[in-house]
Amino acid sequence: MPALAGAAAARAEHPAQGAPAAPAAPVARASVPGPVSPLQAIAASVAHAHRAALRAQHAVLDASLRTLTPSGQPAYPAYRAPAGPPQPPAPEGPAAEPQAPAPEAGDGRPVIWDERDLLEFAQGRIAPVFGPAFAEVDTYPRRCRLPEPPYHFVTRVTHVKGETGVFEPSEITTEYDVPVGAWYSVDGLVPCAVTIEAGQCDMLLISYLGIDFRTKGERVYRLLDSRLVFHGPLPREGQTLRYDIRIDRFVWNGDSLLFFFNYRCYADGELILELLDACAGFFTPAELEDSLGVVETAADRARRAAMTPAWFKPLARTEVTALSGADLALLAEGRPGEVFGPRWDQRADGLNRSLRLPGEMLRMIDEITSIDRLGGPRGLGRLSAVKRLDPDGWYFRCHFTGDPVLAGSLIAEGGVQLLQVYAMYLGMHLVLPDGEFQSVPGLETEVKVRGQITPDMREVRYEVDVIELTMLPRPTVIADITVYDGDKPIVAMRNFGVRVQEKPGTPYRPEAGGVPAFLGRRNERGEAAFINELHLAHAAKGDLGTAMGTEFEIYADRRAPYIPNGDFRFVDRIMRLTGTRGDLSRGRRWPPSTTRRPRPGTTRTTARRACPTAW
Repeated sequence: MPALAGAAAARAEHPAQGAPAAPAAPVARASVPGPVSPLQAIAASVAHAHRAALRAQHAVLDASLRTLTPSGQPAYPAYRAPAGPPQPPAPEGPAAEPQAPAPEAGDGRPVIWDERDLLEFAQGRIAPVFGPAFAEVDTYPRRCRLPEPPYHFVTRVTHVKGETGVFEPSEITTEYDVPVGAWYSVDGLVPCAVTIEAGQCDMLLISYLGIDFRTKGERVYRLLDSRLVFHGPLPREGQTLRYDIRIDRFVWNGDSLLFFFNYRCYADGELILELLDACAGFFTPAELEDSLGVVETAADRARRAAMTPAWFKPLARTEVTALSGADLALLAEGRPGEVFGPRWDQRADGLNRSLRLPGEMLRMIDEITSIDRLGGPRGLGRLSAVKRLDPDGWYFRCHFTGDPVLAGSLIAEGGVQLLQVYAMYLGMHLVLPDGEFQSVPGLETEVKVRGQITPDMREVRYEVDVIELTMLPRPTVIADITVYDGDKPIVAMRNFGVRVQEKPGTPYRPEAGGVPAFLGRRNERGEAAFINELHLAHAAKGDLGTAMGTEFEIYADRRAPYIPNGDFRFVDRIMRLTGTRGDLSRGRRWPPSTTRRPRPGTTRTTARRACPTAW
């Protein structure tokens, strides 16, 4: 096809030959590997189709995928649309007039489609964006779209590599400028749902490749599987997020398509998130209705059977076992003391003001019906919660026009909020003076979606099994979460985590001299702790720099004296310490008497709270 006309040309209604390309130069097609032997082609086809079937097992196209395995049809590296026009030729007309220079992104790259184009693609027509050759698509009852505001998180497209009508490895680069004062932010922090959803332009890319010419409005986009790994902190207001998105391969069976893609997310140039092995496809209403839900496999059962009992002592104890919608609203206002008890109230000290749930619009749980601190396969906790659905809710109206369905990232956000509540429930935040909820770097989360949430559904139920609680390197909750439509599990999230992290530049440990400022922890009498559970957990692992101050960072590459760890650590807090660091002349010798009383000098007062469920 000829090179694409730019977005500005499309808006000016200049005739274009085919779909649009970057103003600077024609879009290059992805390279195609050289020829292979028939035997190699068959082997590759069987291997790739079998792997696709495993990923989409019990999904709506599972049976169809299995039929691909013996067929020998090449599923990768390339699929060319069959003969026949995937798009009609552009009408004849005068040559396009020279255009003004295209706008540039922050790094100087030309903008292929700007925010105006992307909003038109989401809520208007496709032809003004991709060119008049796509006008036929605007006649279909449904097409592949981006979400509309307020769940539209892309500002510009700066790179596209692919060709309409040719389904082979393709890529797109998008950017999102996070606004200051965004409706979804919590004290300037962008939540998990938005960070994930802003990589939504795999839908723009597959649409540009011409999928709607094949589906003709009879099939809709759904995401099936993915893996998520956070490498850095959640982004903040004012940052620019860049998503490098690549579609790696395609699996066809007639007009049904599964495609596999990934992306990398950068916040102001720093890699913070990867989406790996994501699988999406296009399905008919009947196929979606026939979904079996998430089916437990032998590997799932073996993983669960291998989980051993564990134990975690809460930093504060409450008798609360359920939370109402009013309780969740109080947590969103930063008032945990009114929910869990006075020991959670840090307002007098002005601490941890950012440790709260998002506002009502983004809140994806309406009630936590059960909190069992000793439940679950490891005895670390089990929670149940519900989200009641409004068929006219904003989350259906914007996602998508003509095909309302709850975004998977919003389902994940409900899980995030449940783990945030549980971290507060256990008092894990009390060891920091100014913390926030953050992602868990390096944790690989697996997500399977085997059902859709539509306006016809009254509610969904979350079941959370906590599988790890730790104070290292920061207070962290990790869980397996399953979302149910009635009794059918439709979404499974494994190794899903949240941690409490100090804000950048705020204190969290003793500094030089070893005498910290007040770091937030008080005992039951309201006395400020000198060293708290976070520091002692690090001391038990030999991280003395975190436990006792910067002078002890010399032990980072050396063996340090440890205190007992785990079940044998019988100190919770150090309340007071007298003496001078580095002065070993006093309080170190014992007099030669049977009483063995120390001479006056350095003293330390420690505290431990007995736990009724301790081993």
